[in-house]
Amino acid sequence: MKFEHLYKVGKDIYIDMQNEVFTGNVLDVGLNNYGIIYNLYKLQNENATVEYIQGKDEKQYIENNSYDNCVLLFALSNLWLKSGKKHLIEDMSKFLKNDGILHIWDIDKSFSSLFRGKIKALLPDNIIKEINITDLNILKDCSKENTIKLLEQYFEIIDLKDYDKVYYIKARNRMCFADSQKTLQNEMKGSVKHENSFSSNKFKVRSQQFSSKISESLHKRFKL
Repeated sequence: MKFEHLYKVGKDIYIDMQNEVFTGNVLDVGLNNYGIIYNLYKLQNENATVEYIQGKDEKQYIENNSYDNCVLLFALSNLWLKSGKKHLIEDMSKFLKNDGILHIWDIDKSFSSLFRGKIKALLPDNIIKEINITDLNILKDCSKENTIKLLEQYFEIIDLKDYDKVYYIKARNRMCFADSQKTLQNEMKGSVKHENSFSSNKFKVRSQQFSSKISESLHKRFKL
């Protein structure tokens, strides 16, 4: 049986990640590290290096324009203020390469509503990771619509899926459009040197418990 990306069995919501592929340099951002993106990445990139960063002063180690993929796995819903969400998305745009992709999985909870649910991520080899989320803050807007509005300035949405108050958004960095034109002009002048600053693929995690390259420094900035 072929399942959709998001589906429900009984009371549990499933995210089918068996066919998710993350290549290049990956930045995993979140208050909690569920090990989900890490496990996917290591299955696909056996020789990749993994870097963990933690502490309020370590944002300086996150390189701008260096990541092929950034992942926000239930990270936006941990931020209370709309301004905090906007700053995080803006930073993701800076960290991503010009053609980089932002992946967002999160809960769809609007003002005055609650969320309580068990979410299971289905990984290759029948591995299942369980995430329990309870959000009883009626003053917090974690809605899909709010996220889409925040993305508009920085990203082009290329895929959107939602099911039973959980959504997935795949978006391309908008910076690529203006910068690609500049790059083309430079190439025509013969002035561009193609250099790769990484000798191999890298995976970086940001989390308070098990951090990557968006560590507590960002969350402190957002006053979490």
